[in-house]
Amino acid sequence: MMNKMLAKRLAARKLLVLLLAVVVAPSAMAASSGDIRWSSLTGGAVNSSPAVANNAVFVGSNDGKVYALDAVTGAVIWATVTGAPVDSSPAIANGLLYIGSDNSRVYAMQTVDDSDGDNVADRVDACPNTIIPESVPTLVLKPNQYALTSSIVSSDGLLYFQSSSNTKFTTADTRGCSCEQIVAALGLGNGALKFGCSKSQMRAWILGLR
Repeated sequence: MMNKMLAKRLAARKLLVLLLAVVVAPSAMAASSGDIRWSSLTGGAVNSSPAVANNAVFVGSNDGKVYALDAVTGAVIWATVTGAPVDSSPAIANGLLYIGSDNSRVYAMQTVDDSDGDNVADRVDACPNTIIPESVPTLVLKPNQYALTSSIVSSDGLLYFQSSSNTKFTTADTRGCSCEQIVAALGLGNGALKFGCSKSQMRAWILGLR
């Protein structure tokens, strides 16, 4: 009986997060199978629903802490103590996490370190020192070409490359790399610098990051 009760308590303290594997052509993988990719143990029951941004999962726990977990591995990135159970679910906007605690306080927390402002956490950023807007295109952005011409984050929390194409790419897809940085890394010609990166060049870069 005691073993069953202990098992239930431990189960209540586990945050189970099902993750989707995202490729260039998005496909739901874990959702279709129900396979658990990872679970992360906190010091109390988890009644808060998680929020996801910048390759991290944010959630409150009844142990009085707010956790940031690696979205791929479930490893704890940081945990901030509020001093009272955190039952509410976090909201994220403009790089800040907002959440309430049972100590009658609302907290604003920095979600991740993003030194170059490309909306990608430094720990997973493949291209440090990204400059936005970038120098590409040096002439004109051609139809169906891509370039980071604005640092404004969309309402869905993503920073998109400008393009007339229906296929969209974000800095999360390129791991924080601009078209200019992709051109340099792949040794592409001057055409991409003049008119923006093509869809095939963007896809080649993203596939190479895996």
